[in-house]
Amino acid sequence: MKSTLLAIALAVTGLAIPMRGEPRPTDSVEIEARLERERALFEAGRDAAPRYSSERAYAHANMREPPMPAPSLAACQVTGKVFSETRHLRPTRDLVPRHLSRSFAPEPWPGMRAQNSPPATIFSEYVAEQIVQAKCANCHVAGGVSGHTRLVFVLSTEPDHESQNLAVFENFGASVDGGADTILAKIQGVAHGGGIQLPAGSAEFANMESFVRALGGLGGTGGLSPDALFDGVTMASPGRTLRQAALIFAGRVPSPEELVDVSNDSPASLRRAIRGLMEGPEFHEFLIRASNDRLLTDRLLNFDPPLAFHSHELPALANKFWDMRHTAFARGVERPWDDPEYKVWQRKLDWGIAKAPLELIAHVAENDLPYTEVLTADYSMANHETTLGYDALEAFGPPADYRDFRPVTFESYYRNDGSKIVEHRKSCCYRVLNPGNLATDYPHAGILNTNVFLRRYPSTATNRNRARSR
Repeated sequence: MKSTLLAIALAVTGLAIPMRGEPRPTDSVEIEARLERERALFEAGRDAAPRYSSERAYAHANMREPPMPAPSLAACQVTGKVFSETRHLRPTRDLVPRHLSRSFAPEPWPGMRAQNSPPATIFSEYVAEQIVQAKCANCHVAGGVSGHTRLVFVLSTEPDHESQNLAVFENFGASVDGGADTILAKIQGVAHGGGIQLPAGSAEFANMESFVRALGGLGGTGGLSPDALFDGVTMASPGRTLRQAALIFAGRVPSPEELVDVSNDSPASLRRAIRGLMEGPEFHEFLIRASNDRLLTDRLLNFDPPLAFHSHELPALANKFWDMRHTAFARGVERPWDDPEYKVWQRKLDWGIAKAPLELIAHVAENDLPYTEVLTADYSMANHETTLGYDALEAFGPPADYRDFRPVTFESYYRNDGSKIVEHRKSCCYRVLNPGNLATDYPHAGILNTNVFLRRYPSTATNRNRARSR
């Protein structure tokens, strides 16, 4: 009983096995007959498969479409199942045998125009509704955003709108040299206020290209010619340009006096007015914000554990940590961060380290230094706290605002060897009693070897983490 139920279950799933007592197919004649039937079914599908594949490849080549999966062989029934496989065909005529290339006419793909169609047919079937009404008529109509251009269409609610819109294209071709190039460039988003409407390679773009070529009066090569690249571009007024620059660089609108200065439409006046916006704390903040948008180093500003390192390679910084933490412990706190004075100092130090690469970029831009100095500067930028921690040559004098950065070079960088004497208190910090004999000039390289940049974009000896290569 159990064997019968098992056989029924396996039969339902297509995995039937002989039940007890059922003769196994060991007879050679029976096996040969079954193989012959399977071979005949397989051969029956082979004749249709090459022609099907060749025709599909030929259609790909003619229509310049990407390959699509197509069944390679007719479904073959083998041992009670139906199997089929899929191949991907490359769009090349080399896949088509010569004797097949003339034996049939390829059928157009859905949404693609038939070959040798007149322009009116292409327009009516593939352009009038799918492109003009669905896309162009959103702006290129009377009273629309682009109602002042040379291509103004009517909506589908107008009687005989197809013939009227076809006439618009015909008139455009008669009055504009290289009209096809202009139209094809616009719909791809070149110098087009509406952006990309028909991406190159799409079926709609192919239909539009076929249509404008078929008109005859819109001759051209299909590429973007230099003469047509900026056709229809209208330069913004000096006042509008100044407004955009003021919002970006200074975070404000231009003053009435600044607008008066550029009202004479002089390029020199506009240049001078924009140059005046590129100074002051607002412009500095723009540089910092824009630089962080690229480097993303502010992510580590509130990092836990704190960003500032206190290893003994920098003795001055390590000893500063030692002093500040032990002073906090002397006030009766269990953790340094529970002491307000220590917490403020730590935050200022973290700020100086985190903002160093951004401040270096701002320093280069504000002082008209070569932009290559962003990567080659033999100094770093530091605030008062980091200057003291790095034992830098440049002294700030009295404590300054932690947001005030100046160029400095690091001193007292010591590598490790047996001559260095370090006291280490567990769960606290280091104190360098003797830095040793391996004093080393810190190899400044602009933003590349600032502490926060190396923390944000680490690398390994195996190059497994290639973050800095992005």
